[in-house]
Amino acid sequence: MPTELIWLPILPGLVYVVGLTAFVVGDAMNRRRSHRLARVDVGESGMAPAPVDAPRTSVIVPARNEAAGISACLESILACDWPRGSLEVVVVDDHSTDGTADVVRSVQARHPDVDILLVEMALVADAAVPRGHKKRAVAEAIARSTGDILLVTDADTSVPPDWIRLMVAHLGPGVGCVAGPIAYTNGGWLGPVVALEYAGLQGIASGAIGLGRPILSFGASSGYRRDALRDVGGFDGLYGVSSGDDALLMQRMAYESAWRVAWCAHPGAIVRTAPPATAQAFWQQRRRWITGTVHYAPSALAYSLAIYLFILSLPVYAVGGLFWPVLWAPLGVGMGLKVLGEGLMLFRAAGFFGIRRSWPLFLPAQPLQIAYIIGVVLSGLTRPIHWKDRALDR
Repeated sequence: MPTELIWLPILPGLVYVVGLTAFVVGDAMNRRRSHRLARVDVGESGMAPAPVDAPRTSVIVPARNEAAGISACLESILACDWPRGSLEVVVVDDHSTDGTADVVRSVQARHPDVDILLVEMALVADAAVPRGHKKRAVAEAIARSTGDILLVTDADTSVPPDWIRLMVAHLGPGVGCVAGPIAYTNGGWLGPVVALEYAGLQGIASGAIGLGRPILSFGASSGYRRDALRDVGGFDGLYGVSSGDDALLMQRMAYESAWRVAWCAHPGAIVRTAPPATAQAFWQQRRRWITGTVHYAPSALAYSLAIYLFILSLPVYAVGGLFWPVLWAPLGVGMGLKVLGEGLMLFRAAGFFGIRRSWPLFLPAQPLQIAYIIGVVLSGLTRPIHWKDRALDR
């Protein structure tokens, strides 16, 4: 093999690092934009108060076996700084077996002054559908809701008081979709590393949206204009994909319509959620996420593929270097690029989420991260997926 060819895998590494650097710039743009929106008509709290003529806003909460946490989730939504007459909450019980619907009814009874609608999918859909369960649940909620603005969160979250106001503020003229930040509340023995990884993914999401090339979004904090959803056909054509609900819908809006996408990069909008309870649950969740990646828009898919090829080359070169020492040089350059790009991105993301003391962990976690990325992609694309007691088709 010509010596020059051994440097070829470094090219995707350069693409990765240039992309991460650009995402840092895009994230900075988002943060300035979000703080500017939050300071319009500043009130005593230093934040913009909820508008008197607030648009009718429906908060959609899909739930499957969430009896333990959905009451706290709904109470946090109802505590938001938003006029009750302009608020509607739509809970979709996706064939729960643990009494989730009963908990929702108890919340309805405690808050008769708020429109809280319970939709039970067992009464409107076939439980045997093999794919797109969450998409079908959210679509049913959209059809039943009355708001011009639709916000979506998960049943195991807690939203901050300013969440609705800040998310709606980003849905200005021409903006059809907004995604928001999410933080883990704790993470057991892997807590700091898992929280850092999740923060890094959101740094990429924010930066890509800031540059106008969306890649990632997260279902626990997203929002849409109803007319924008109507224009792109909602989830039509996406029900055959088991995962990627929010990201695929966002990419459809960004790449196939005239609507723009925004990221709410304000600390006051951070939604809190518990991380997967065990390492196995974390692994299953990330495998499920991977299944949606192959349906990404071409530019997002190409960047994701470049990252994977680069990371895959690193252990190959490490093993090969034991037999061909000439491979150590490109391996060193590749790892240097990776650490440089990820270190910069994670430093900013960790600062935003208030976990900067965990930032140094990304260095000793490099071997674990490389093995995890390679394994989760291969496993997610080749082996059966299980999630919340369901076997999912791709």
